[in-house]
Amino acid sequence: MLGANDIERGLTAAWRLATRDPGGLALLDTSTAGFWRSFQVAVLVFPVYALVIASRLSETDSTADWETVLLAEAIAYVIYWTAMPVLMEPITLWLDRGHAYVQFVVAMNWANAIQLALFALVTVLGLIGLPRGLVAFAGLIVTIWVLAYQWFVARTALGLTGPRAAGIVAIDVMLGLLVNSMTRHIEG
Repeated sequence: MLGANDIERGLTAAWRLATRDPGGLALLDTSTAGFWRSFQVAVLVFPVYALVIASRLSETDSTADWETVLLAEAIAYVIYWTAMPVLMEPITLWLDRGHAYVQFVVAMNWANAIQLALFALVTVLGLIGLPRGLVAFAGLIVTIWVLAYQWFVARTALGLTGPRAAGIVAIDVMLGLLVNSMTRHIEG
């Protein structure tokens, strides 16, 4: 279970990486236990994810019942947290970076907390009634920043060149679009 010290250390590491400080990697627990504990970040940030999803669903015309929507979103959430690490194992071996696989997954899991917090902030901006255009612009800025953040984490944690790190981010984006498309299809 994640303790207060684990959370503080993981979030500090993620924040340092967000500020382009590669020293954040040194704060991560990259032991086998730390690897598995980093997936508990998904439980930690689930309420924030639920807020973002609830806000989005309140603005859509889904024809599915709430049980179907909840099931689809729960499945999507699990896939978001597990598919990329599964895909990355053979990719890191192919890139001759298998030694950095655990560090990359742990870093990305903690980075997801920062990313989700930013998307939640954009959601809150919409909930408090800011103009839709301003909220959409804030969402675009956050999306661009998150892509740059993911690129920095991939480049730093895996020791990749910029273009290869961009390829990792592209794989993550494509995976996210696929999961999102399947979820929207289920929700009608």
